Amino acid sequence: ITGIGLSREGDQLHLFDTAGVTHDSVTFGAQPADFSLSRVRGDWTLGTPTPGAENNAVALGDPSLLRISEWFSDGSVLYKDDWIELANPSPFPVSLSGMRITDNSLTSAVGTTFPPLSFVGPGAYASFTADGNPENGASHLDFSLDSEQGAIALYNGAEQIDLLLLGPAFADYSQTRAGVNELPTRGFAISPTDPAYLNALALLRNLRITEIMYAPAGGNDYEYVEFRNTGTTPLALGGVTFVQGMTFTFPATTLPPGGVVVAVSNVAGFRSRYGNGPVIAGTFSGRLDNSGETLAFTPPAPFDENILRFAYDTDWHPGTNGEGRSLELASDTIPANRYDNRASWRASVSAMGSPGNAAPPSLAYAEWLAQNGLTGAAGEDPDLDGLDSLSEFALGTAPRQPDGDFELPRPVIRANGRSGIDFRLPVSGLPGGFGQPGVTYVIQETDSLGVWREVMRKTPEAAEWQTSLVPAPVIEKTAEEAGAAPFAWTSPDPAASAARRFQRLFFSTP
Repeated sequence: ITGIGLSREGDQLHLFDTAGVTHDSVTFGAQPADFSLSRVRGDWTLGTPTPGAENNAVALGDPSLLRISEWFSDGSVLYKDDWIELANPSPFPVSLSGMRITDNSLTSAVGTTFPPLSFVGPGAYASFTADGNPENGASHLDFSLDSEQGAIALYNGAEQIDLLLLGPAFADYSQTRAGVNELPTRGFAISPTDPAYLNALALLRNLRITEIMYAPAGGNDYEYVEFRNTGTTPLALGGVTFVQGMTFTFPATTLPPGGVVVAVSNVAGFRSRYGNGPVIAGTFSGRLDNSGETLAFTPPAPFDENILRFAYDTDWHPGTNGEGRSLELASDTIPANRYDNRASWRASVSAMGSPGNAAPPSLAYAEWLAQNGLTGAAGEDPDLDGLDSLSEFALGTAPRQPDGDFELPRPVIRANGRSGIDFRLPVSGLPGGFGQPGVTYVIQETDSLGVWREVMRKTPEAAEWQTSLVPAPVIEKTAEEAGAAPFAWTSPDPAASAARRFQRLFFSTP
């Protein structure tokens, strides 16, 4: 075992003695699958693998049969760079050595010359990155493509083998002689009815990251990334692989329509905080960067386009940077090319996120103060938004992010003329599914600001709001949204019964 590897896109191999003197070397370009480079009668050529036996050479096909088969010139998400694919319809491998490819349709004097010992396999394809950086390797061309108009020409000496005149491209679509491809097939061919093709296309359209916990309270063991199937067909996730950011490949698993899974940093840590409800796809290596980074993942091989490629920013929403909130996608309908925008994300309503729609963990007030570096002293308000620490805790808002993420309680006049309060409380694992541990919520009202009358009360132990008034006041809980439980309370007394009316939501804790 040598401990070295060779790139099929082109590489070099050198043989040195112990004194560092070079005794042999070979430089080569693109290599076809299942062939070897063989030295036959002193010359390098393409052969069949014969380790430990006599080398042989294989017959080569006619290079004039080569064709430009697919190209990509306007990338936003799928690919960072332009690329060009060549097809060899011959039943024999074809040598590219000394041939030239260019974006100039008028001359063979410019462009990139393929290096010696470059080949395309029989009935196969070879792709080349058109990034203008040939110094990056034999598969990189010295030009890029114009997404509006241009040309690609292939020359064998002075003979023009193939020519394409290019018109405007569609962003994140590849092009072929037959039209455009939503799902590029760089370097291979596959039937559009093949189950692997249909699954990769569904992944491209519907597999989305919907939540990122990159700076959790308590440390890296609580990091996670949430994935959702936003489509109407099941997705086979096996082989979906991250190529930027964390290191992770999905095992064989199927995600149903609307289904959610998470990749986590530490299973035991994650379960201790969020319970057994969320479905864990696996454990990723490394850690998410607290200063922001690019995340990108691809369908199973041989597909190599990015399903998503975007960078999150630690400055987007302060609550996610050091306060333990997650980044949540604002809507499942956000297009892939808008993931880089701040407006596409929000800080989680729950103080610790809600992976897999899990009920947020319930922290006692003292634990919450410690995690946020607070004391709970009277009037403590580090973000100067008018809410002291107990109010921030009770409402589930961010103590160091002004105004928080919940809409604050607000007075309203109902259609029947009665007054009331609309407010939202954090969803939790307490009886009733809302409220914070140890906090009692009381709705009060008064006509004089002198003596407040209790109207309704919700204690941590009770599943419902309680009242001693007859008839009972009306309080309605609507559908939970983004970790919040919305309530609409209506006063039992007509507004006309007093010249003025004051109402408040009051918090207390032992």
